[in-house]
Amino acid sequence: MSERSLPSHLRIVTARLVVLIVDDDSTVLRSLERQLRTRRPRWVVRTSATPEEAIEAMIGYGFDAVVTDFEMPGMNGVDLLSWVAKRAPTTVRVILSGRPAPVAGMRSGPVQAWAQKNKEGEDLVTVIEELVSNHRARASHTT
Repeated sequence: MSERSLPSHLRIVTARLVVLIVDDDSTVLRSLERQLRTRRPRWVVRTSATPEEAIEAMIGYGFDAVVTDFEMPGMNGVDLLSWVAKRAPTTVRVILSGRPAPVAGMRSGPVQAWAQKNKEGEDLVTVIEELVSNHRARASHTT
């Protein structure tokens, strides 16, 4: 069965996505990278320890999704996702935090989703897949 013959909700699971994870905590960064690579071996997972490093990576490389910690020294996650939204509007943008989402309005603008950090990382995988799938469905209806 080819990927094209799969139902649309399953195609995203088999797709090769390129994901950038940004977190100033190296332990969290390594853990998230390992979780995503384990759960979705076809995904290409890149990491950055700072928002500035992430911006450099994005200038030379296209990402399907950027997942960033909310609280970081210097530029915070929302500021980073604002930069991403302006320069790569088709890139899915997710805040990852140990805190619950503040208010519903936070999910508008540059932040498309707010995911909680957890041990399994399954919530994050689901969030990324749903956002990319929704984005691709909207894009296919406009072309």
